[in-house]
Amino acid sequence: AYTYPENRQDVAALRIVAGDEPVGWLWLGPHPDKPGAAWVYEIELVEHARGRGFGRATMLAAETLVASRGVRELGLNVFGPNERAIGLYRSLGYATTSMNMAKPLDRGAT
Repeated sequence: AYTYPENRQDVAALRIVAGDEPVGWLWLGPHPDKPGAAWVYEIELVEHARGRGFGRATMLAAETLVASRGVRELGLNVFGPNERAIGLYRSLGYATTSMNMAKPLDRGAT
């Protein structure tokens, strides 16, 4: 884990590697709305690393890291069509806490 900026224990970036090859990263910090909670701002894996356990291992490492700092909750956002990620997060015990919806509007409608 790398803390960024230096000396800020509430922000971290985890580099995800397979052997010597970087395959992704995770950025986490304070929850934007809940004091005392943490938030995964971004997690990214290269395509060939997806579905191979790196996401699960990274999320578990993030949970361990923030828990060691006294954080009692970790939240994140996932886009609705990303069923693989939703399945991963649910299998790790994450639950839906809010939902956004949209409807495309036909420009020709009156």
